[in-house]
Amino acid sequence: MNLGKLPDKKLVFLSQNGDRAAFEELYLRHIDLVKSVTRRVEPNDRDDVIQETFLSAFLTMQRLRK
Repeated sequence: MNLGKLPDKKLVFLSQNGDRAAFEELYLRHIDLVKSVTRRVEPNDRDDVIQETFLSAFLTMQRLRK
């Protein structure tokens, strides 16, 4: 399956059901935006904020699945 052509909504669904490649695709799609925002908001702890952002997104998707 070519994940690059799927909409985010479908990738979220797949991620919620254990597809790590789908979550990786979401990460790759949105990392530049997250970096841009964190560069302005939290320049000193940027890497930590980016990691926390994607971890929070992953955990929230799992929780919303139930």
